[in-house]
Amino acid sequence: MRRYRFLSALIGMTIALSSSAGYGQQDRQIGGGVGLTIFADFNFRGRSATMRDDTPDLRTIGMNDAARSLRVGPGEQWEVCEHINYEGRCVVVSGSEADLRRTAWDRRISSARRIAVGIEPPIGNLPGGRGGPGGGGLELFNRTGFGGDRRAFTAATPDLRRVNFNDAAESLRIGGRAWQVCADANYRNCLVVNTDWADLRGLGMFRRISSVRPWQAGASGGGELAIILFDDRQFRGRSFRVERATGQLSGFSNRAESVRVMGGSWQLCDGRNFTGRCSVTSVNIPDLSTVGLRNRVVSVRPAPPR
Repeated sequence: MRRYRFLSALIGMTIALSSSAGYGQQDRQIGGGVGLTIFADFNFRGRSATMRDDTPDLRTIGMNDAARSLRVGPGEQWEVCEHINYEGRCVVVSGSEADLRRTAWDRRISSARRIAVGIEPPIGNLPGGRGGPGGGGLELFNRTGFGGDRRAFTAATPDLRRVNFNDAAESLRIGGRAWQVCADANYRNCLVVNTDWADLRGLGMFRRISSVRPWQAGASGGGELAIILFDDRQFRGRSFRVERATGQLSGFSNRAESVRVMGGSWQLCDGRNFTGRCSVTSVNIPDLSTVGLRNRVVSVRPAPPR
């Protein structure tokens, strides 16, 4: 997902609570602008809220996980996310959607923020800078929540000591493409990230990243053994790349809901060190519930010879 630098000044937000059943309407105005309007029912009906600036927690307006349809102001783009503080899956929306079931976002939106169309973030160090890097780049920050010192990358960097940032990253942002982040120099012990991480503890990579490079799905490199685990069905959400036997998925145990096999056959198990219930696959599985392992995978390895 391509990200842009967001406007830093908070202007305000209008919240409109309404009812199609004829109960009165209450408006609370704090600013101006067209903004994003979400509705608690399909076809733009029911209780609604109009946001005119970043809203990191929809609980503050009583609309967390409530949206079933939405409208975006003319010429505007908004990013909506499934968790507060713009965490989890996010998608950029424009125009209108009368039924969010069609896009698998029904009652799943917990935060939203405006995209400043056409405004790109600067390249270089910007402590506490907001907004994802342009051009498919990667940003690493030495504080959680995208704060502190920052490094921006647009190409493979095999050793972060070259930029004085080895084992320093506590959070990261990406800008439109997936990246490998690796615990060792020269791209060893790597994970694939396809979304922002405000705290790398959740990925098991807190102060551990030593090399980074862009990653392309399907670029198997000829005979490569690899499997990608996703925390949502249909190969969506945050991802975790495994290239060798892993007795416990650091930061990703019991989270995988789908897998994409990049090469070879793989054994997935619900116990540490390849114990418990296991299943072998050499093909993509869009829903791990079909093999009884949705949200249960703890260890992964290339399938042993039979």
